[in-house]
Amino acid sequence: MAEKKRQSTAHSNQEHYVASQKARGQGTGIVFTDAFLRGMRDIGYRDSSWALCEQCDNAIEADATMVAVRFRYAKDNGTRKRPDSLAVVDNGIGMIPEMISYAVRWGGTHREESRKGFGRYGYGLPSSAISFSTRYTVYSRTHGEEWWAVTVDVEQLAEIGGQVEKIEELLQPRQKDPPAWTIAACDSFDVTALESGTIVVHEKLDRLSWKTTSTLESKLCLRLGTVYRHRLPGVQLFVNDTAVKAVDPLFLMEHGVYFSRDDKQRDADGARKIDTRSIVHEYTDVDGNARSGRITVRAALLPPSFPRVDPNTQSAQGKNKHPRHKIMKEHHGLIVCRNGRQVDVVSPKWTKFQNYDMNIKIELDFDAELDGCFGITTSKQQITIENDLWQRLTNAPPGGADLVSLVVEMRSLDAQLRANDAARFTAESNEDTPRASETAMAETAKLKPRRHQPSEEQVALADAELDSAAAKVSETTGMSYEEARRDFEGRAEKRPFEVSFMAMEEGVFYLPKKLGEQRRLIINSLHPFYSKCYSRSSEIRSALEVLLLVLADAELEVAGTEFGDYYKAARHAWSERLAVTLDRLTTDEELQDVASAVSEHLDVAAVLDVQSDAD
Repeated sequence: MAEKKRQSTAHSNQEHYVASQKARGQGTGIVFTDAFLRGMRDIGYRDSSWALCEQCDNAIEADATMVAVRFRYAKDNGTRKRPDSLAVVDNGIGMIPEMISYAVRWGGTHREESRKGFGRYGYGLPSSAISFSTRYTVYSRTHGEEWWAVTVDVEQLAEIGGQVEKIEELLQPRQKDPPAWTIAACDSFDVTALESGTIVVHEKLDRLSWKTTSTLESKLCLRLGTVYRHRLPGVQLFVNDTAVKAVDPLFLMEHGVYFSRDDKQRDADGARKIDTRSIVHEYTDVDGNARSGRITVRAALLPPSFPRVDPNTQSAQGKNKHPRHKIMKEHHGLIVCRNGRQVDVVSPKWTKFQNYDMNIKIELDFDAELDGCFGITTSKQQITIENDLWQRLTNAPPGGADLVSLVVEMRSLDAQLRANDAARFTAESNEDTPRASETAMAETAKLKPRRHQPSEEQVALADAELDSAAAKVSETTGMSYEEARRDFEGRAEKRPFEVSFMAMEEGVFYLPKKLGEQRRLIINSLHPFYSKCYSRSSEIRSALEVLLLVLADAELEVAGTEFGDYYKAARHAWSERLAVTLDRLTTDEELQDVASAVSEHLDVAAVLDVQSDAD
């Protein structure tokens, strides 16, 4: 019942619009001159997929639950390499016959200035249609009525561009069924019995962005899946027989493409969701009307291994580069959606996103009431955020969404993940070959001023550590405990000193351990010492390892004594002070281009001052 009421209201609005245009003495309302048509063909869609999004917008606004892009090949097209015709089919409420005549002209919409859907100006259908074809026909029917159609032929209209009466005659609706191929049965969806809907058939496809059917299909699936991810699967989209899947650049949607590598279960290194934020923004539009709308901020952090086919291989190049990487690259910046429909990706006004920021994904979704603040273009491909809104977005709560601190926080988390990732591969790459620092320590052990004979307690502590390590290896690898222990003992003979890495949140910057006869230095990859000192220069890395090995060796010699307790307490105090001191000494801004991708230091007040000066 509610559905019929919505359809009745929409059709009444169409009738009212047609009547108002006639009362004003306007027919087509526009002169289709050659120069005008050529200009509109060059309106500037990024590619044909963006143009087709305009027609999907219209379908969704007409309450369609199914939209299909279908291809047709002429009889003499033996290769079927490229389609000769293309149709956009939907099962929406359709249009009354006279409304079709207005829908094919610029500005012809009964939804003008509407803030509830995707469109406002009535430019989408004609602009998108002629951007890649010179002839198109709109077929539409309302529930229980016949199909009616209007054909627009760009070349024909250009010839009679100044003759309004002839244009009016050409654009009159005629009762006509759509071509059989547009509503032919297929396995994926049923279009054979459309009780209502609209079909736009494009012919003379002279400006399609891609030359082959396979490329066209894959590009359309990717674009539609991205732009309408928040509508899927509530609205079903198809390209030929292929169902379009949601493509979330934040990779947080479980039903989305590449949420996991194998589409079966979530990866251990999956996207990390960051808290959602929102603000209500109020402003006065150019006509003096008070408007307000909500902006919702969604964010995700992608681990360093996320764009790799094999997360256990450090590089994301060549065959190890997952298709996720391309989506990440195309959405490098702030992703902006309007009413849940993606529009643009913009750079933050207060900072420059570096390559390592590609793993930081932030989405802004704004209500259409805020169009005046976002400066959205008629083609719905670009936005320009006004300065007042930028300030709201960069202020701390409750005044704004606080994007500045969000980016800083995410950069810091990203730096920790990268440090941990780098440490893992650094450790693995030196699994069998002693490090220079380890060799130096072993060679100079005889130079120690006094040979230390371990106590029984120290021997027992070292043996317990060895037992624990062997048991953990046995549990995680399937190796027997005895084999794991023998492996550690053999390793100690070859490498009496060893450096390893571990991610320890809120932990000390290094940790000494004695596993049997081996003295091991564990460097904490999450402490600022690692990202702001150790990892910054490979030239001094070995020297820093030697320094810490000397300290670790000294601490292990007094383990189990009161001096050992002193060392433990001192090491915690050193770690806390070192973290604070490094923050003062080495700012995040200095590190933004370093491989560790440490957070960029941002001064909110300075940002706002710069904006004020720009104003």
